Amino acid sequence: MDFNKELVNNARTQNNNLLTKFLKINGIFSQNDIAILSFLQQYGSPTPLLDWTNSLNTALFFATENLNNNINLDIDNYFSVYILEEKYLVDSSLRKVVNKVLSDLETRVKDNTSRNADLDGISKSNMEKFFSPNRLKLTTRMLYGKPVITKASSIDGLFLYPMAYFSDNDEYLIPFSLNNNLNVVNQEGVFLFNNDPIKSLEENCMDQYRKDNPDEDNY
Repeated sequence: MDFNKELVNNARTQNNNLLTKFLKINGIFSQNDIAILSFLQQYGSPTPLLDWTNSLNTALFFATENLNNNINLDIDNYFSVYILEEKYLVDSSLRKVVNKVLSDLETRVKDNTSRNADLDGISKSNMEKFFSPNRLKLTTRMLYGKPVITKASSIDGLFLYPMAYFSDNDEYLIPFSLNNNLNVVNQEGVFLFNNDPIKSLEENCMDQYRKDNPDEDNY
């Protein structure tokens, strides 16, 4: 964890805070740790992230990019594409965590609004008519979206989970700010974080799935 914190902090301050300035110019909060990590990942820096893609064509390109006809090693004449079904990772979705926190905060916003409406002599029916569920959701995200994202995507936040996956392909209202360079955008990037320093991603995924589904025996 300490290595990753130092990596992110160094990235923010190198070359007279150049990366921090770049993110700020593009409307990205520079204290978002996974925004920094996703940027570094695309430029060859060691990070705890594994980058995947939502695009099969992109996966095929990277799988075959350096494929050569090798008469000495037959295995080099083959390639593999790994496919993860999101339904098996749903409990590891960082987006799910963020949305759960924001959903709980909606109750707080609604209660505060109701109290203020009572003080101003506004009836409950008029308040609910004006403050529709969609408006409540939007207001909550405007008030709390950035701090919730920052907390969930911090190095400390990531290490709370055995593994996590996240992308900005499905959400633009409160993004993780992963689409901060052309490579991520072009590749339709999805990132996975494996908390375990020893187990492979496959082993960690399998262990977590077995814990969540103890009655299943067909893996």
